[in-house]
Amino acid sequence: MSNLQETVEAINRLPSLPHTVQRTLKLINNPKSKASDIGKEIAMDPALTAKVLRLVNSAFYGLQTEVTTVAQAIIYLGSNTIKNLALTASIFDTLKFREVSRERFLELMHHSIATGFAAELLSSYLELNDDNELFTFGILHDLGKVIEIEQFPESFIEILTYAEEKKISFIKAEKEKFDLNHVELSDILFKRWTLPVKLQAAIKAHHDISSADLIHKKNSAVLSVADHVAKESGIGFSFCYDTSQIQKEVYSTLLIDETVVKKTILKLKKKKMQVREFLRCLDS
Repeated sequence: MSNLQETVEAINRLPSLPHTVQRTLKLINNPKSKASDIGKEIAMDPALTAKVLRLVNSAFYGLQTEVTTVAQAIIYLGSNTIKNLALTASIFDTLKFREVSRERFLELMHHSIATGFAAELLSSYLELNDDNELFTFGILHDLGKVIEIEQFPESFIEILTYAEEKKISFIKAEKEKFDLNHVELSDILFKRWTLPVKLQAAIKAHHDISSADLIHKKNSAVLSVADHVAKESGIGFSFCYDTSQIQKEVYSTLLIDETVVKKTILKLKKKKMQVREFLRCLDS
């Protein structure tokens, strides 16, 4: 990661998203599309269908009846939720991992999924009707670290070692050692994959919401709190060695205080088994 051009080229060598997911995103973004069209598109990919159905039937959603088709899943959860599950599952499959990096990858994925769960808890508290978008944003917020683990293992170890020695955050270690950080890496990939601007903007500013556009600031603030909550819950590891703090601007943007954060941490700790189950469904 010492050379910006080489880094960008490495990201450009990563696989494109599957055509099924690309077409599904287009269908959902088209107001004229029917739920049945979306179901048929996802059903064209048997492996993706199986993974989506495992996620739908996981403990996270707690459905009383087993869902056996994507069409049924859309009826129960809505087309946007299914879109987000398909996107998450396909990204997970698109980025392959060597066995030597698997342990760290799983640590990070536990943290990322916990962040998604925390974002879902916060969105419910704030009464945000986001169709599971923030849950998905939370899962994908550290995707740049996944890229580093896989594509730049030596740089990743250097950053991790430096962060541990200095007792600082991972992103601060990145900024002090290299030209790019994990948020910028994921932003390059999100643009290449033409993922929704809403997702790109929320994740890009979650470490510093003052840099967010006004329209996306609340989503970035939720992600910022969710990231903090996941760290404090002890589920997974984000590779940060500092004491996690929440920006004052985050509190004022969401109109919450430390009491809400502490309650969310307690609620998330109770969902540890659900986090593991969700990862199992993604990883199977």
